[in-house]
Amino acid sequence: MTGDAGGPNRRRATLSRLAVLVLGCATVAIIAARRHPGNLIGWLSLAFAFLFLLSNDAGFYLVAKYRLGRHLPLGPVMLFLQPLWIAALAILPLIVLMFPEGRLPSSRWRLALAGYPVLVAVFPPVT
Repeated sequence: MTGDAGGPNRRRATLSRLAVLVLGCATVAIIAARRHPGNLIGWLSLAFAFLFLLSNDAGFYLVAKYRLGRHLPLGPVMLFLQPLWIAALAILPLIVLMFPEGRLPSSRWRLALAGYPVLVAVFPPVT
């Protein structure tokens, strides 16, 4: 056993499942944003898909540049784009909170929403 935890075939299968999930989310988000432009659910879902795919692609770019030694020009830029998965994951609770109408269920939720950016700002440095 080499300790590879499944090898390249398992990684490919995981990446393909992830791509189907995020691209499916992006497709639904585009349809929702076009049909109901005032509803935030479609726009937040689209932002989630875009940030997650951008972060994922930046990660692959960084592997190609720094681990495989390819001569690619945007390495430093991708170093800043790769952590966008944190912002993408921060959008998911907002989608759940504002589902299905694209607004908060009641005015009492404004306090929770006001404290949420603080939680999101504290999370990355703590982990």
